Parts: sequence; C-alpha cells; structure tokens
Amino acid sequence: MSIRVAIIGAGVSGLACAARLARAGVSVRIFDKSHAPGGRCATRQWRWSGALGGRGPAAPVASSPANVPPARNDDVEAVIPVDHGAPFFTCPSPSFRAAIETLDATGAINVRSLPSTAVVDAAGTVVPPPPGGRRFVDGGNRRLGEALAAAAAAAGDVTIVYGTRIEDGAVAAGADNGTGCVGGVGSCLPGGPYTVVVVTPPGQQAAALLDAPPTAGVSYATTLTVVLAVAGPPPTGSDRVFLRRTPAHPVLTFSTCEAVKAAGESPPASDDGAMTVYVGHAGGLPSAAPAAAAWADSHFDGPTNAWAPALVAAVADVWGLGSAPQVSGTFSHRWRYARAVTAAGTGASLVGKGEGPFRVAGRWGVYTCGDGVGTCAATSEEEDVWATAEAAIDSAYMSGVGCANAVLEDAAGLRGLGGG
Repeated sequence: MSIRVAIIGAGVSGLACAARLARAGVSVRIFDKSHAPGGRCATRQWRWSGALGGRGPAAPVASSPANVPPARNDDVEAVIPVDHGAPFFTCPSPSFRAAIETLDATGAINVRSLPSTAVVDAAGTVVPPPPGGRRFVDGGNRRLGEALAAAAAAAGDVTIVYGTRIEDGAVAAGADNGTGCVGGVGSCLPGGPYTVVVVTPPGQQAAALLDAPPTAGVSYATTLTVVLAVAGPPPTGSDRVFLRRTPAHPVLTFSTCEAVKAAGESPPASDDGAMTVYVGHAGGLPSAAPAAAAWADSHFDGPTNAWAPALVAAVADVWGLGSAPQVSGTFSHRWRYARAVTAAGTGASLVGKGEGPFRVAGRWGVYTCGDGVGTCAATSEEEDVWATAEAAIDSAYMSGVGCANAVLEDAAGLRGLGGG
C-alpha cells in the first residue's frame, strides 16, 4: 500500500499495530524514547556478586537487547532478571494467545506458566488462574517486547528508532504549536510527513503530543515499586506462592517473590547462604486497594528515601521476613502512568470522541491505541479489577491490532494524504 505510518511508542500496542500493518504491505516507522522495546514489560538485570568477595548484589543494570540469561559460577557474577513492570500476563484473547504460542514454538521466547498456587489473596487463599493460566517469559518479560519487535520487523517494512523523544505538539495539525514545524500529518516527526500517525503513550502524554485536551474522566494511577534482595531462602510454606494481594494494606497493593519463577533452579548462594528477590508495588489499583493507591499518590513526587523504606518494611511484613530482614540491596522505580483506571470505553478515544475507539476526532490520519483504549481498563466497581489488571498486556496487544485494522479500513481515503 502506498501509505507510510509513524507509530509513537514501541510498547506492546505499538508493536502489535506495526506487525499487522506490515503484513498488509504498509511501511511503518516506530519512535520510542527508550532504548529497548516493551514498555511496561519491564525487566531489570540484577547482578549478584556475592561470590566476588561477598559484596552482595551490585547496582542493578538495565537489560541489554540480548538479555543476558542468568548465570553463575565461582568466577562470574550471577545476572538475575527481575520483572519490576508486569509480573506476568494472561491470554484471554485468542489472537494474543496464538501470537504468544507462535513466538514460543519458533524459539523466539521461552514461555512458562506459574503454578496454580501462584496468587493468594489477603487471607492466604489461592486465587485460581484463568483459562490458559498465568504466563511469563523465561529471562524476563522484557523479552516479550523484544520478540514482538523482531516479529514486526520480519513481517515487512518496519523500522524502530530508539532513543527518540517526540516533543509535545509534534502531532498537532496545521500549526506551529511551539515545535517550530508547520505541516500536515506527521510533518514534524523525523522522516515526515507520514500518511498516518499512531499515538500509543498514555492519555495525558498522547493529548500533549496532539496539543489537545485529554478526554474528561480518563485517569491513570501512579505506582511506586521497590525491589529488594534478602539473605536466605523464601519463607517456609510459600515456595509456590508468587504474588500476594494485600488490598487492605496501608502501603502495599501486591508483592511478588521472584524465586517462584526460577523453580527447579538453585538461587545464587552468597557467603551467607541463599538470596531471594522480592518486588513490592504501591498503587495502580485505586478501586481494589484504595489506601495504598492514596499513599502512592501522596509520596509519588517525594524523595525516594521518604517512601522506599516503608515499602521494603511492608514487603518484609507481608512475607514474614521478620522485623530486621538482611536486605543486601534495593532499587526503586516510579510509574507515573502505571495503569488506566477509567477507560474511555467503546466508541471513544483518549483524546476526544472519534469514529470508533481508535480514530482521533477531527484529525483524519491520526489514531490512538494502548492503555485506556478498548478493554485496557476496568470501568466499574463490578468488574474484577485484579483480573483486568492481569490481562493488561493482552488488551494492549488487541488494542494495537484493532488500531491497525481501523487504519486499513481507511486506507483508500488515506492514500491521498501527505507521505503516501
């Protein structure tokens, strides 16, 4: 097709959109401010150097594009992947499930399933997994983003440009808007103009790119996250419990024990014994855990030392690690737009009422997908908020596919626009 598409964001929705368009013969260029794909499929590599003088875990480093697998012997550090973003994902949509299984079957990723006992509620009762189970990618869920990026590139003419921040107003139509650029759709983007621009960042960021007010009623929850390494094995009796929901806790929404993902593998041993990594999250689910959400909001812009110690203590309390656990290292992360908590709903876009959920109102050739578009957010108290959160990667993927289908439906009219 003689149209060119620019996609802002190399998260799951942007990558799914690109692959669908590429298979239809559309030329696609993706811009992302980060240096790797995946968005909230975020993994950090924890370098454990306990064998090298007993120093404990060194400062964690971002995973490389190749994602170094965990390894340890007497001469080298262990590199442990820690998912500080989405801890796992579910596959309620057949299309997403088929995509995951294809990537797994071709060896692009190694998909594993958590045990059926992996998630427990505040009372310690097991929450049964949905059909298809709860899945994660061996070596870190960031590998899912990398595999989707590779699949998109293999599908056709797709280029991903990393380390590129698109300025606010750059997708605004026909005016300078402070960008120093005037033109049609995508004229202010590198390599522009384009026939189509797809905007995938969260609603407030998408609205800023378009120099448009976000849709009223669409909001995002913040999340504060802490990762800690604790000397010793997981608590007795919790070897098959990965995630604990704590909706009534004043600080902690949920937390995970990463050792469950490495079941069957011995954790690295320091001079003092085993080391177990935990991840704690505050916020993200205000309707399910209101106190923790309010706490995260109130501390979000404060210094790390004002909130990280409280999260570490909360994780220690919930996992029964004692009042003075031997924490040998931590790191923390802020998620300003952790999760859309009020979806725009069917027939609406995050930046105004449009024709269907993906077309931006009054902006022919501009589309949105991702969080808050389609089924990415729970819209009522009656919905199972926890299950909706678990399905966020699935719904982001389906949002990207749906957006691509909307572009293809409009292709005949789009060919006459700039960049074709």
